Amino acid sequence: MVGKRFGPVALALVLAGCGSGGSTKSTGTSGAPADPGAPRGLVADGTATQKVRADLAFVVVEPENSGGSISFPPSSAADPSAQRAGLLARLRTLGLPDTALHMENGSVLSSGVGGETRLRVEVPVAKLPGIASDVSKAIDAVMGTTDVAGLRFAVEDCAAALSTARVDAVKDARRHAEGLARAADVVLGQLRGVTEGPSDPLTAAYFAALGNGEPCGRSAIDALSVLSTYGPPPQPLDAKPEVELTFSVSATFALADTADRTLTATGTGEVTGKADRAEIVVAQSTLGESISSSSSGAQPTGSGSFTPADGDRITRALTALGVREDAVEVEAQGGRLRYVSATVPVDVLMKNGSKIVDAVNGVTGVLAPSGVLFISSACDDLVAQARARAMTDADKRLAGLARAAKVRSGPIVGLVEPRGTVSPFATPPDPCDVDLESLSSGGQIGDLLGGSAGLPGVPKLEAIDAEPKVTQRVSVTEVRAITG
Repeated sequence: MVGKRFGPVALALVLAGCGSGGSTKSTGTSGAPADPGAPRGLVADGTATQKVRADLAFVVVEPENSGGSISFPPSSAADPSAQRAGLLARLRTLGLPDTALHMENGSVLSSGVGGETRLRVEVPVAKLPGIASDVSKAIDAVMGTTDVAGLRFAVEDCAAALSTARVDAVKDARRHAEGLARAADVVLGQLRGVTEGPSDPLTAAYFAALGNGEPCGRSAIDALSVLSTYGPPPQPLDAKPEVELTFSVSATFALADTADRTLTATGTGEVTGKADRAEIVVAQSTLGESISSSSSGAQPTGSGSFTPADGDRITRALTALGVREDAVEVEAQGGRLRYVSATVPVDVLMKNGSKIVDAVNGVTGVLAPSGVLFISSACDDLVAQARARAMTDADKRLAGLARAAKVRSGPIVGLVEPRGTVSPFATPPDPCDVDLESLSSGGQIGDLLGGSAGLPGVPKLEAIDAEPKVTQRVSVTEVRAITG
């Protein structure tokens, strides 16, 4: 079956690190350390998600998400005023007010595709999915396009809609703080402060500019429309009217000692273990080379014409190669395949890994980028070991720094485990529960085969024939008091 999960987004690697559950990043707390940027106390970020019913819905046309398969009339060849008038006339027959339509041509943020038209039409949630289909047909009739519209959902009041996520985010921050305290062999004190949102300033700035990165209110849909290349793609016209909200907190816990004079260093730890599962990924790519024949015996679809039937063909081909049907994910949107993933035991990878890739390429007709994400059932233990090694490395660095400065280092007064995020729109990846959607950039997961991946906390797709192993890397920033 064709998957209908659509998530974030661009591979804008902001800061890499690792951890389980909520993320931790440095922030200032009480006291007056010599280094104002050094963390004080133990700082931990927690995140939690919650699905809520949407009360705002928009039929949108955003050319960037069409994968290059749709070409709108440039503004020089079409009269935007006439198009707008034609659309308004058709929308009125559907009972929609003129204010429901927002339309613009030639946005400066259109990824270099000048003159394309983007638009959105607000529709009543209660009239979905019928009203969405009717609006899409109206757009096609006026704009001369075919099936290019999708749906975006939002919540008018996210603060009121959130309920369980707040509590779960605080719990997540405490869970991560406890793991970091164990690695450092320090006593975790009482909660000293909680701040809504991420503690990393860069991520917080993006969140603030885009409504905290959540589909909250009409302005959030406006922002996503302008930055659609870097945001989640629109959903199908028959999608369920709900959104997933992510709530983040930064929590600071007290440590036993405080000091005005400090030493700060960041250590890293790396541990490698045996993989027992593998997620094979084949990513559709506009740079892929077309192939003339299909190894699965079916006619290749070619780029830009992927259908649910093609998804079924891929699923049948992969199950014949030993992949469980519920372990196949086919991610498609707007008539374009984004990626296919298949989670298998390592022995199936060793036997049929290349055949699985060939089967997908045979249906699509494109030699797409591919790789494998290795998984270990002992992942949590690997992360804990890597964290302990990072603490040891930080201690060595601090000892050397103290000798160079001719001072003595004392107890730990600040501790933080920086983590990476694949996008200002996305939560940092959990190294033991990786979601490929959050690592995709317009479907180009093949980017992870490059050097931008493999940083602390950011998984990396390996070659299909790579050794089945999992490597966890952790960074820990440690602050110690100067005692003499």
